[in-house]
Amino acid sequence: MAEVSKYFAALKYIIPSDMEYFLEESSAEGLKLLDLGQSSVFAMKFVEEQPEKVKYAVDCSGLSKSLYMQTILDKGWEYMGTSLNCYVWRKVYEGSERPEDFTDKRAIAGHCLKQGIVFAVVAVILLVLYTLMIIELVAEFKMGKTEHIPMYCIAMTVQLPLLLYSVWASVKLIKYAVPRMKDK
Repeated sequence: MAEVSKYFAALKYIIPSDMEYFLEESSAEGLKLLDLGQSSVFAMKFVEEQPEKVKYAVDCSGLSKSLYMQTILDKGWEYMGTSLNCYVWRKVYEGSERPEDFTDKRAIAGHCLKQGIVFAVVAVILLVLYTLMIIELVAEFKMGKTEHIPMYCIAMTVQLPLLLYSVWASVKLIKYAVPRMKDK
């Protein structure tokens, strides 16, 4: 049984239903998710086993662990840990009938909307910083000062992927959340 790491999966599958699908597909391919921890945002650890049918639930309802933890455990779900402020549960099943989903879809949409707004604010801040660096870089270049150009280029190179990811994440999360917030 070899361990396999999937890098940046939590950042790629930021919508809870996308994460559930990713985890279920991984189980079907024979990869069993190990407990989640703080480093799971960057690398999720799996162990190779026989493929199995597993239903995952990523719950971002905002309920405290003590309110519902025992109830979900009593229903046969296994607590895997947390990822991006969401509880991750798994339940192995047989046959064609998947276990009933217990997550509050409206609460998950609210969580995604809040995350989307945070990413949008981060994107705006990064865009302002990026623009200020460009303005300063051009001004220094016009004055013949070139000693800071390498520093600005490095900072801008590091900042660009963060800016692009923040824009992508905010659009994805808000596009997911807004129509679902209207549902009753």
